[in-house]
Formats: sequence, C-alpha cells, structure tokens
Amino acid sequence: MTITETLFFPPAGVVTFFLVAAHVLAIILISRQPIVCCNIIFLTFAICCLIPDDGGPSFLWGTWLALGYVGLRIESLWGMFYPSAVALVRIWRFDADGVAVNEYFMLILVMFFAYFIGKMLAWKELAAQFKQNKLRYEELSQHVEYLRKENAVASRIHDSVAGNLAYMAILLDSVILDAEKTKTFDEKEIRGVRALVVETLDAVRDVVDLMNDGKTKSAQTDNMSLSGLWVVGE
Repeated sequence: MTITETLFFPPAGVVTFFLVAAHVLAIILISRQPIVCCNIIFLTFAICCLIPDDGGPSFLWGTWLALGYVGLRIESLWGMFYPSAVALVRIWRFDADGVAVNEYFMLILVMFFAYFIGKMLAWKELAAQFKQNKLRYEELSQHVEYLRKENAVASRIHDSVAGNLAYMAILLDSVILDAEKTKTFDEKEIRGVRALVVETLDAVRDVVDLMNDGKTKSAQTDNMSLSGLWVVGE
C-alpha cells in the first residue's frame, strides 16, 4: 500500500525521497529486525510530519504495521510510548495545517487500535505458551510419579529377592547337613522353601508387570506349575 501511494503521490524533494526509501526498506525487513525497523518507520514518519509537505505517501500503512509489531514484541508498558508519540506528532501536524479535531480524531484512535491488536496477539501467544508449559509440566509430573513407583517396586523386589534367597540358602545348608545325618528331608521345610521361591517369583513378576503395563500373567501360573513338585532326599 505504501508503494502504491508512492506511485500516485511521488516525493518531490530529495529528502522526502530518501525518507520514503528508508521507510519502505524498513517495512520489507521488519520481520527480521522488528524493533530496529519499527524505530526507523516511526522516525521517518515523524520527520515527514515535522518538515513542510513535499509530496510522497502518507506513511500510515507502515506506521500501523510497526505499531502492531511494537505491541507484539514489547512486553512492558513502555510500548505505549510509541503510539502516544506518533499520535502527538500527527496531531501537531494537523493543528499546524489547520485541520479540525473531528476530522482526524478517528485516525489518531487507529494508531492505538493497531498497537492493541499487536498486544492482543502477544497475549494470545503468551496464553498458548502457558498452556504448552502446563502440558509439559503434567507430562514431567507423570514421568516423575512413574519413576517414583518404579523405584519403590525395584527397592521392594531387591529386598524381597535378596532376603528370601539368603534365607533359602541358609535353610538349604541346614537341610543338607541334617540330610547327611538322617538321610531324609523334612516336608515342612521343603514347603517353606517352595513358598519362598513362589514369593520371590511374585516379586520378580511385579517388575515384569510394571515394564509391560500390567499385561503379563500373574505368578499363579508359576505357583500351579510348582504345585506337584516335591524334593525328597535319601
């Protein structure tokens, strides 16, 4: 739109020509360097308002775009300085030209409207970022909770397996020593060893269930497979 205006209202002076060139170049590069280009746009707009009218475009389109970028990129209240300064300079130019207030009042409001459009987009972007951070926090919380449960189960399995196997080894040593004397194994002791084996298998199965999301079979299968197994020493 600024280039179209320039074609219909070409600058007559050299200074105005360079201001128009700088203004258009800043609009083109505004997405790469928003703050720098916005300042160039505002500066060229203010200079053209302060110098005598020498033709050229109105610079309004680029100024509105820059005000939107300022609202989007500047988070502090200092961003309000830009629409206020642009509006004051433009009001001074209108007063110097003898334009009535009711003829340019809406144009001044558009300056602030463009700024708050950018600010609204910034708030929307902030809300989206907050939502994304909340989802990420929930995912991390779930992961931490999973690790906590996993560590608790692993600790319980370690204690169960280590304790039961140690007790089984001691008990078997005692049974072996007794068996060497009596040549027989006590059925009650063997049942106790078997119970410890099944309990240890249950504990190990808990780890497998945790790793497979509880889709494995319970340790009852192992219990049933051992139901008829008895060891009798001679």
